Amino acid sequence: MKPQQIYLTIDDSPSQNTTKMVTYLRENSIPAIFFCRGEFIQNRMDEVQFIIKNGYLVGNHSYTHPYFSTISLEQCFDEIVKTDLLIEQCYQHVNVKRPVKIIRLPFADRGAGKWAQSPSTEQEKEKVNTIQKFLRDNNFESLFDSEGAIDAYWDWDTQDYKSRFISSPTEYLLNLEKQWSGIDSDCAVMLIHDFDNNYPLFQATMRFLKQNHMVIREIL
Repeated sequence: MKPQQIYLTIDDSPSQNTTKMVTYLRENSIPAIFFCRGEFIQNRMDEVQFIIKNGYLVGNHSYTHPYFSTISLEQCFDEIVKTDLLIEQCYQHVNVKRPVKIIRLPFADRGAGKWAQSPSTEQEKEKVNTIQKFLRDNNFESLFDSEGAIDAYWDWDTQDYKSRFISSPTEYLLNLEKQWSGIDSDCAVMLIHDFDNNYPLFQATMRFLKQNHMVIREIL
């Protein structure tokens, strides 16, 4: 099945290309959510404020993007809180009320391994549950049906971070077509990335969506 509708989500912002991405999305009335990393926000506050001023939602993507299964709970919480404080500062600076607190955990590691791996031990289960409770207690909300979890998962990782695709947009587009054909849903959550070196793949992705007449849905 080829999904004809998607939710567009963008990870690892901000970069030197964020303003261009936001401008393109706004000019083409394309909704999206930006999940931002604290270490990048720290050096590019203006870009995050630009996202907000143009009506796009900023979500939390941790501070340094570690695997949560490999660090302590205290470190997990610190990664989330430090980033959230920076996001709050950006909203306050542009005098915009933050509409909702959302988060995408790095590598979708909820505490038991990447890609939302299920816990295999009681210790992992307790860690996963504790992180989810921390998110609920700190007023984060779920956007998508992520198996009951608060953090936002995805259906379609475009893999636009891979060096072989960055060096070959043609190969990237072939991979997009293959992924699209393999998704068993009429609506998918698409994941793209905002890095300094992959803006041409953002452009290629937008052309792909347009050429295939896909509807990009409002998330909120």
